[in-house]
Amino acid sequence: MPLSDPRIVSQNPWWTDGSWETRDPHLQRLGSAAVRLADPAFVQDVRLDEPAIHVVRGPRQVGKSTALKLLARRALQTGGRDAREVSYLALDLIADQPLAELAATVARARELADPAGPCLLLLDEVTVVPRWAEALKALWDEGVLHRDTVVATG
Repeated sequence: MPLSDPRIVSQNPWWTDGSWETRDPHLQRLGSAAVRLADPAFVQDVRLDEPAIHVVRGPRQVGKSTALKLLARRALQTGGRDAREVSYLALDLIADQPLAELAATVARARELADPAGPCLLLLDEVTVVPRWAEALKALWDEGVLHRDTVVATG
């Protein structure tokens, strides 16, 4: 089963709340960390104006989800993106679902956002969905994502 509409909307607080950062759990934990390392290079290096699919892999609990939120913040503050042009999906909630559920969730998130331009699509824990790469390739080939910048973690 794909993510529900209310779940998708709740994962994208910037669509409706200009001060979302103050309540985001990832950014709150980062702000209260005893030691803070530099942001991952990809947060600054990803071209927000270039259609592409980027995959960031790494062990659990190293900051991949937080990095996606930092990338969302960058896109909204300095990347020239409208709030509806940035979508974040925590895909661990559809773990072990068929790849069609991933495709349906991504397509529905784009519909709900109704972006004016290309999206920055942040897919957190995409690797929990079997054959996730095939789903992303199909969405790209079908033209659903061909104008977007996609950053997937897992």
